[in-house]
Amino acid sequence: MKSAQKAAVKRRSYKRVPRGGFTLPPGSKGTAFLQSQLRKHILDPSKLGDAGYAMERVGKLYSVAHKIPSIVNGATKAGLVKTAGDVGRTLGFDKIAHVETSKSRGKRIGPQELQWHYTNLAFGRPSTRTLKRISLNNGTTMKWLKNTNNDATSIGLEVEWGFNQKHVCVFNENAQSIMDDYNELFSLNANMWAKSTVQRVYGAILKECYEWKFSNTSSYFPTVVTVDYYRPHTDTRTAAQLHQDAFNLGSGVQENGRVPVLKQFGSISALGGRNSIFTVPNLNMESSSTFRARTTKIKTVKKTLQPGEVWTLKWDVHCGAGVDLQRAYDQYLLGINRVAGIMPVFSFHGKDCEIRTVADGSTNIGTSPGYVSMEQKKGFQYVNAPVDVSPSATDEGYVPGQPLVRVFTSDQQNMIDKILFNVSAGQIGDPATKAFYIPVMTDMTPAFAKEQTGT
Repeated sequence: MKSAQKAAVKRRSYKRVPRGGFTLPPGSKGTAFLQSQLRKHILDPSKLGDAGYAMERVGKLYSVAHKIPSIVNGATKAGLVKTAGDVGRTLGFDKIAHVETSKSRGKRIGPQELQWHYTNLAFGRPSTRTLKRISLNNGTTMKWLKNTNNDATSIGLEVEWGFNQKHVCVFNENAQSIMDDYNELFSLNANMWAKSTVQRVYGAILKECYEWKFSNTSSYFPTVVTVDYYRPHTDTRTAAQLHQDAFNLGSGVQENGRVPVLKQFGSISALGGRNSIFTVPNLNMESSSTFRARTTKIKTVKKTLQPGEVWTLKWDVHCGAGVDLQRAYDQYLLGINRVAGIMPVFSFHGKDCEIRTVADGSTNIGTSPGYVSMEQKKGFQYVNAPVDVSPSATDEGYVPGQPLVRVFTSDQQNMIDKILFNVSAGQIGDPATKAFYIPVMTDMTPAFAKEQTGT
């Protein structure tokens, strides 16, 4: 009887209401409950690991999602996309939406079970409905610009650090989109558009795709891998320059706006497109006022890896209506490695351990040294250009894999109507001699007016 009463109370405590909303049960924790309902009743549980699927659903679930701070509905229009290089305006990261899914699975090797960890992230704004419609007709292409699994010459993919150290690094090319990527995809040149301020050219990029694998190759010590995602406030600097903004260039010399010099060991070193420095384990790059003024942190993910464990981290940056190729071309001429997207900063450190000095046996407590090896992939998914069936096309009858370029032209008709009506002072006065006059009203009597004017 008691169980039946509890079941009845539970049924009355909340119920499904129209349009995807839910009433909160007594004692619920608000956001946590809404998130559980969102996953349970709206998203397909079998597709929760697909970040792209989750991003597509965000715009359709406003009745629930608008109540959850971590999910923001992000529809956009081509007219609102102003720049390509500065993703803060291009992708609307002032109203960033991100969806995260994570899972782990184990595999027994020898006496212990090792974990393979998987995390998917999605940033940016979902593709516009127009691009989606075009992609249904033209199809899409996934083009990988970097894949270290197929590149035997890649260097800078192994990092190490010592006792009580943290390895902090950025990658100039592999971890974020740069201006040279757009040149490789679209062959940027000044003849892509008319010499007119009323015409804008957009590349039909659906999303940027990244896949990184971190493997703890240390024999005995666990490793903490942290990835901080930052949005640069400008598209005029490279990842290496933003990294240098945080640290002192000279050893032992404190510079204005940089991290405390006592918290960094040595100076920045460069290897294979990677800029690295060693710091104290608890250092935060945002302790640099210069770096903090030029970037905004939008997300942090971390994972502790036992010896032999692997973490696969994937993130997609959805591009809304596409990227402004004119802006990208202007910035490309000034620097091919300038950051055009979210910039991740990678850091590695160990867990608590004890170190002993051989000479006298003294001990110190700190964090363990370690080694991590990485694999990297970077690519773009874009809408194909219309097929070419002319005799000059390939044997298959079309040129595959060419990205679509869309041109938008402003309507200049009736532009004069948008100018505020105005008249020069010399044209205003006596209706008998001037083109314009302004009727006025006064409460002065004629007698009073005569006294004042003397007429």
